[in-house]
Amino acid sequence: MSAPGYHSIVAHYEDCLERHGDTHLGVDWPKPEDVDTRHRVMLDVILECWKGGTVSFKGKWFDVPEVIFEPPPVQPGKRVPIWIGTTSTKGPVIERVAKYADVWHPSEGDPYGNKLTFEQFKEIGERVEEMSGRKIPRTIRI
Repeated sequence: MSAPGYHSIVAHYEDCLERHGDTHLGVDWPKPEDVDTRHRVMLDVILECWKGGTVSFKGKWFDVPEVIFEPPPVQPGKRVPIWIGTTSTKGPVIERVAKYADVWHPSEGDPYGNKLTFEQFKEIGERVEEMSGRKIPRTIRI
């Protein structure tokens, strides 16, 4: 699902949304207030596909015509581990990490130049695990 440069495009997209309210990429992106909902819908559709069998979806932002998704992933739980990278350390983004992530990979800082300290990394990681009710490994680039 990741094309070359995908993560840098997503980082630019999130940065532009936070700073300017739009993306400057010449593409229609969701309004800032729709970003979290759109990400959750995409993850729900992906998880549904990974169950295998016939899948279809019709939604506000995209449609998936009826398809047969086979074979399903062979990993434990029949799902590919989901790594969620973030530049935010609070709000809907962290709630999404708690609900969907198998690994949390925060940026070492936010788009405004604030650095994530080790204490914040530990504290937020513990909060995410408390919210999710499970252990979520975390990584960080230093």
